[in-house]
Amino acid sequence: MMEKHLKQDKRVYLFWGALLVISLALPWQLSITWVRIFAMVFLFIYWASAWNIIGGMAGEINFLHPIFIGAGAYSSTVLYIHFGVSPWVGMFLGAAIAVVIGLVIGWICYRSGLPHLSFALICLGFTHIAEITALEWDLLGGSRGLVIRPALGFANMQFESISSYYYMGLGMAVLMVAICLWISRSKIGYYLKAIKHNETASSAIGIDTVRYRLTALAVSAFFCALGGTFYAQLVLYIDPHSAVSITTVISMILFCAIGGFGTVWGPVVGTLILMPLGEVVRMYVMTGFHLIIYGVVVILVIMLTPHGLVPWFQGMMKRKAEAKPV
Repeated sequence: MMEKHLKQDKRVYLFWGALLVISLALPWQLSITWVRIFAMVFLFIYWASAWNIIGGMAGEINFLHPIFIGAGAYSSTVLYIHFGVSPWVGMFLGAAIAVVIGLVIGWICYRSGLPHLSFALICLGFTHIAEITALEWDLLGGSRGLVIRPALGFANMQFESISSYYYMGLGMAVLMVAICLWISRSKIGYYLKAIKHNETASSAIGIDTVRYRLTALAVSAFFCALGGTFYAQLVLYIDPHSAVSITTVISMILFCAIGGFGTVWGPVVGTLILMPLGEVVRMYVMTGFHLIIYGVVVILVIMLTPHGLVPWFQGMMKRKAEAKPV
């Protein structure tokens, strides 16, 4: 049985390794438009995987991530525009701010023992407050947003070729998946799974549920904020409706739902299916129609495979392996 699982894992890694090799060669075959689109796809794989740490592994529907993304995007952009600080430095300040915000809100809510639905509603409230604050605060550009002055150079995280952003996004996505894989197989990963399935029982056997939920939230916040800086440098413009948008976290949740909550590969599969499909529909059919396609795909997947495509595929492969004679 162990050998079958090892063979199955090896096949999975070979598949994703082959896909990575193909991804490395893609910019040479695609138009500039599609290279930029895939840079965004990789960013959303990164974000969705970061959200999945707290949302999937810990089973918490969390809407705070637009705040974390906004902290990274606005901190690095304001420091760069007004003080000439490199985004490579500003991104870590933004990540630190995101972690502090996440820990403060999380500690208050977790210590209060709020039900998951109440916590989700509180997160929505904080996210709307953050968006309104960004809209009204002149330092952050208000509703006009902030335009990042073009100044090519590695120190400014601005590159002449869009392929550089593509490879940077790919590297971030690979790094985030590797971190999620490590977490899923570590002590904290097993504790998060236990908390997800029964928080009361986990607490009864000695797991510090508040501590591990806060750890997962801090890790998720940190990496989402770093992604916020990358987004700002990719588009060279941010405003509250893009940097602190509830739509962004809803997209992350949809991608995880399609692939499978709490699985390492779920956010990857969900994003790779929905985002390119949505862009094709947006470009060649009708702007806005991609949202209808998202809805249809989500409904079909949830009806046919309630736990997502990755668990469904894993279950199918397991049954196939067990059916083979030893």
